[in-house]
Amino acid sequence: MLNSYKKISIIYGGSGKEYATKIENELNRLHQEEHYPISVEDLNTDWVGHNILQSVVDAIKNSDLIYIIFTLDDIGSKKSDFDEKGNDALRGRLRQNVLIELGMALVVSGKHTENIRVVANFNKNDLGDDFPSDIRESLSIREFKDGHFDEILESVKKHIKCDFGVKPTTNILHEANAIEDFENVFDEFEKYNLYSDKKIKTLNDILSLWVPAIEGFTFPEEKLLYCLERIKALPVFGNGPKLNEWIKKFREKSIIQCDTSHPDYRFIKLVQDITNACFEYTIIKTDDNTEDDYEQYSELVLEFKSLEKKYYDFISNGVVFRPIIGFMLAEYYGLTLMRLVRIKNDYKHIDKAIEEFNKCIELSEVLDTTFRLYQGYTSFNLGRAHYYRYLANGEKEDEEKFDEYMRTTLHIRRAWKDRDGFIQCYSNALSYEYFYAFSEFTFMKKKVNEISEDEYKSDLKRIIEEIDEYICKDSELLKLYKVKQKCMKLNG
Repeated sequence: MLNSYKKISIIYGGSGKEYATKIENELNRLHQEEHYPISVEDLNTDWVGHNILQSVVDAIKNSDLIYIIFTLDDIGSKKSDFDEKGNDALRGRLRQNVLIELGMALVVSGKHTENIRVVANFNKNDLGDDFPSDIRESLSIREFKDGHFDEILESVKKHIKCDFGVKPTTNILHEANAIEDFENVFDEFEKYNLYSDKKIKTLNDILSLWVPAIEGFTFPEEKLLYCLERIKALPVFGNGPKLNEWIKKFREKSIIQCDTSHPDYRFIKLVQDITNACFEYTIIKTDDNTEDDYEQYSELVLEFKSLEKKYYDFISNGVVFRPIIGFMLAEYYGLTLMRLVRIKNDYKHIDKAIEEFNKCIELSEVLDTTFRLYQGYTSFNLGRAHYYRYLANGEKEDEEKFDEYMRTTLHIRRAWKDRDGFIQCYSNALSYEYFYAFSEFTFMKKKVNEISEDEYKSDLKRIIEEIDEYICKDSELLKLYKVKQKCMKLNG
């Protein structure tokens, strides 16, 4: 799963600017020319006031790597030495702002001092006696002589390429065996210590971070993958005009103009069109005024049909797609077809919907983690599709597949609900997905006379009792409360 760029800060003072600029230029070259997912921040401050202090602290806290340039730009000594020796006691020393920022970096890094890399154009024994001796002994300082800084730049480049845990994103949409760690859609900011100054308490807190996160990416391929990995999560946020406006804003930030001279322009344009169609389905469905608009879904079906043809034309020419692209195309094509089926009982679309969802099952086996998020959604879609086809033709095979896929869904989603270690708002969202599937399965079984009235009421009671274990005053559980209310109403 694509997360925000790894952040690198450069601390220096005085003449260190020359070397800091060279490191910054090399890091920016690695990003712009070789597409390494890194961003660089220059932290030069001659003095530290209140506002500057906070910005420096925030930058250091959010840094994955810190380069500190030691140059002896000031002169000083201990007062006692100066009183005794006068000017002979004076020695070169670091700028005070560098010392302060070094201290901040050491405090923030804690035991992980390997994330602090110090370079100096002098021998560390030349540090004055006023430099803290414990820090002097514990710091690993890479020394260089003037005129030989290229060796430092080579070590910077080697570290980013080999030891920093990042790889270029140039072909990120062509990775044939890419796994999507979908569960981290909701806890990425805490897991990866992103925006560490903001605590995630509600789902809306996550939405508030997705826009600045996607704005931070440089290349259209990165923006596309970031949003493709998150569009599927949008239904848990509910519906309504406020969410719809946010989705439109997120779409605008996700699909940016790609230079026609880009060697992969036609491919990227197709992925952008697929992404846009997925957004369009979500926007139509999320708006109460258009949620059941048969004509808009009909138009979108034609769009997906055209996109699918182009997709397979690319594949026939040997182009490799990251699995999530094919998954999203097939799933949202199938979901749009299902809307036509459900709004007007237009069963002529059901076979094609099932065909699309079967593609999703195959793709989910490639891109899923052991948490099986994609399989948990696809099995639910297939269960509903076979349910509707059974309503249309009464074939026993469809009833059996409906039952099989829905039970698979509940098995997978029960594991989601019982998983420990997630932030609370995400646990709540996963519990909703389980109970929603459980209640829908119950309603459908009753509709096709698969269970008796007593069994139906027993299942509804069980859902209500299980939901009671999760409901609290949290606004995040309002949708779950609605599931409970529906069950209570149907249960008399």
